Amino acid sequence: LSRERAASSIGVEFDDKFVRATLDGLGIIYENKGGNYECIIPSFRPDLEREIDLSEELARVYGFDKIESKTTYVGHVTTIVPDDENTIDELRDYCAGAGFTEVITNSLISEQDVETLADLKPLPVVNPLSREMSIMRPSLLPGLLGAISYNLRRGEKNLNLFEYGNIFQAEKKKWVESPQFTGVACGNRVSKGWRQDQHTNDLFLLKGVVYDLANRFGFDGSFGELEKSIVYLYGMSWETSSGSLASIGSVTSELLENYDIDFPVVSFELNLELLGSSRETVHFRKLPQFPSIDRDLSLSVLSSVSIGELESIIQKNGTDLLRATKLYDLYEGDQIESGMMSVTFSLSFRSDERTLRDSEIDSIMEEIISETSSELDAKLR
Repeated sequence: LSRERAASSIGVEFDDKFVRATLDGLGIIYENKGGNYECIIPSFRPDLEREIDLSEELARVYGFDKIESKTTYVGHVTTIVPDDENTIDELRDYCAGAGFTEVITNSLISEQDVETLADLKPLPVVNPLSREMSIMRPSLLPGLLGAISYNLRRGEKNLNLFEYGNIFQAEKKKWVESPQFTGVACGNRVSKGWRQDQHTNDLFLLKGVVYDLANRFGFDGSFGELEKSIVYLYGMSWETSSGSLASIGSVTSELLENYDIDFPVVSFELNLELLGSSRETVHFRKLPQFPSIDRDLSLSVLSSVSIGELESIIQKNGTDLLRATKLYDLYEGDQIESGMMSVTFSLSFRSDERTLRDSEIDSIMEEIISETSSELDAKLR
């Protein structure tokens, strides 16, 4: 609590004596550091979450009727401070718009729920009310899988759920409470109809969600494969220069069996710390004045090579003239050597300053072909 900020927001200069008396009366433990009070809020006042809540308490004790009204307010913004709540609200709005439903599950789970999460050290409750509520959850996934199981027993198989809540894990010999944002999906996202085909909730849906969120929050990057874990049978993560933004994967059958779920479930988890960091500044620019040059690139590579690896090499060697990379064909079958696949990308090149020449693009394409050949043993088709 800062006396200076409290005076700025309330409009009254509070002296140290009044602030100390008010905090003492509220049962708040504090330490005065030059007009800034570090406060420990008592458990019976869960409504005091932010500094502005304490400022409001000062105003309430002082008396709202004693605060003179002002007809004008003058101020200036020197910087934009990221607001974690704004980030969470935007994530909630986006997921709801993408067809997901928010759920709130119990933060207390059973020992059976954490048996398949062996890598996560559980935090036991000293005096649990029951066996089903004896562990503080180390992940949101058990609660979400429990929600799926609950709905399955009532005949609802098409589910898209997400939850934002706190988890409890051990870090460096101490327990840490941290927020987590996790989602799950199963069944069909679009049921079959006379004018539409059936579309299943799968990893491609979650890839689209993560890709859209990365663009919305201003993070460049690409998908990379995750190592097999106790949670994911197969997974991917969106990697940026600042770290991993999100992970997605297909939940292991061992974990699903624990909840009597007998069909695939996919899940995603977001890095809230990275999402809440400062975003890149959005810049507006004129519509293109010069034409683009489009080229197709068809390569034959090993089936074990990921599309993300190919895209990364293409974008790295495409220079700043490469404006768009799109995979529009992938083939594995009798017409190609066993263990190989054929991929075709559509590349679009454009300059904002001049009309490009074919010779420039030829040089860039040769460099891309050379690098994909040397790094991934790709062959031009």
